[in-house]
Amino acid sequence: MERIIFWLESKNSNYFEGLSLYESIPTHNKNLVRNLKRTESAFNRQKLIYELRKVVNATPPKKTITVTLTSPVEEVMISPSPVLTSLKNQEKKTAPLFHQLPVQVRPILLEANNLFKENCLLKTELNELSAEQEAEALSIQIQIDRNEKANTLAWSKIDYYLEHKCLPPTKKISLSKWSIDKLMYKRNLLEASLSKQRKRLKANKDKLSVLEGTELHKLQRLITKQDKSVLEKEEQLFKIKSELDGKK
Repeated sequence: MERIIFWLESKNSNYFEGLSLYESIPTHNKNLVRNLKRTESAFNRQKLIYELRKVVNATPPKKTITVTLTSPVEEVMISPSPVLTSLKNQEKKTAPLFHQLPVQVRPILLEANNLFKENCLLKTELNELSAEQEAEALSIQIQIDRNEKANTLAWSKIDYYLEHKCLPPTKKISLSKWSIDKLMYKRNLLEASLSKQRKRLKANKDKLSVLEGTELHKLQRLITKQDKSVLEKEEQLFKIKSELDGKK
């Protein structure tokens, strides 16, 4: 059970690892596993998450012993809502940042905040659904996943600006006429390329502390180019995944 909870809470958890965890559950649905093994998609990932969460939620809670108090009952402080707490923490984090950003970057921060708030409300709505409302739950989970991806991209742009004091120009790509096969092929290429680039970028950033002089400046210029390339590919990948979600 701990492995399932860890997979659910981990960011960018491996789809097929989660599928293997679901398949290891004695009561798993064999037909569903067969369908989920065909391809990884946003819909299939959210269906898998939904099924694993059902398993976690169905686990019997630990038994509690009720004790009758003979002494006067102390006033109990009611904890604030987790949603309100998350929203307040987010506001504390972003309020000072808003004034550090130029006019052209502030809309990106506002978008990130709005996506975060929307997901807080969606998660509350999801928790209030009954076990029978599978279709509604799946729809909400798909929207949460889309919002999280958009939020991650927005923060990547903000982080890039804070480090380089500029943003690379947005490249316009017309994807509406691309077939599903072409979109999936390009998505897979970008994911593989990004994985390699991020590893190289991290390795280069780790070297900064041990270099100096000409070698340091040369590496800093290379890192700037790598940062720009990673951000551009992240944005392109986000658009391709969004287009794929709309066609499935």
